[in-house]
Amino acid sequence: MLPAVGKKFEDRVQEVRNAAQEPGVAEHRKHLIKTLGGRNGYLISLAMPALRAGDDTFLDAARAAFETLLSDPIKRDPQCHGKVAIAQALYDADVSSDALFLSGVAHVQLEPVMGGRQDTAAQLRGISLMALVHVQHPRALVCAATMLADAERAARIAALRALTASGRDDIAEPLLRLRLGAGESDPEVLSECMSALLEVNGHDNLAVMAAYLAAEDTAAAQAAAVALGASRLPGALEILSTHVGNTVSPERRRTLILGIAMLRSDAGWQLLIELVMEGSRGEAIDAIDALATFKEQPGLRERVQDASMDRGDDEIQRSFEHSFGAE
Repeated sequence: MLPAVGKKFEDRVQEVRNAAQEPGVAEHRKHLIKTLGGRNGYLISLAMPALRAGDDTFLDAARAAFETLLSDPIKRDPQCHGKVAIAQALYDADVSSDALFLSGVAHVQLEPVMGGRQDTAAQLRGISLMALVHVQHPRALVCAATMLADAERAARIAALRALTASGRDDIAEPLLRLRLGAGESDPEVLSECMSALLEVNGHDNLAVMAAYLAAEDTAAAQAAAVALGASRLPGALEILSTHVGNTVSPERRRTLILGIAMLRSDAGWQLLIELVMEGSRGEAIDAIDALATFKEQPGLRERVQDASMDRGDDEIQRSFEHSFGAE
């Protein structure tokens, strides 16, 4: 049944959820269309599973609901629940909605919070950008370039991923180089930027990462080590291992060794096992910790255990037992 006037909000929520699971039922369909015609972003977000049914009426109603929520958005759609759900559902359904996504990629929603205001639309901008890139919209990469300087971390990361997914490496690489050169204070965004750069053109950017490994900025050096490890590129092992031998910083060494483990190559793991057997105590313990990340790999546990036992160092043996645990 349709919700009565004055019905508790919790009951309305449950009715929309129930209707969205069976949108083909006539009464449910009517209820969902009514919900999409309303002004409550959260309830609208709960109706979005109905889009899987491929009903054009639902699609039209969802687009109209998005426009409604853009008007007086803080009151009608706090936290952007409705707009995000609509954009994600249309993107997942691969439905042409360029105008909607262009509105979404430009939307900023500053909501009052203690001590100031917070932008709650970063996720919406990211989804909208990826949708535009997916359909190769002529303005997609312009939007991506703009979003690289977005104030919100999530939006900047979305822009980096969109550039990587665009297939336009000739445009993505210079934009990523520019973003990296301009500086980035957030370690997560910095690492994402470096990873994106290696993905679009790993061969020509290994030297760029090597330079960051040697930089005075510890955060940048650590981000480069993680990006190199995640890339699994030929040549990354040599760069990382060279810097392990040259660094005097335990913090940097730990990240470099983790980067080597992340390469998931037998050559990299063998190098770390040799550190367990012959490196300094700190190198051996860092190598054990890094290898433990992949302890489910067949035979790896036994190799590390043998190396730590052969070392004959009680502290290193305790480190193995702590990191790998009991069999």
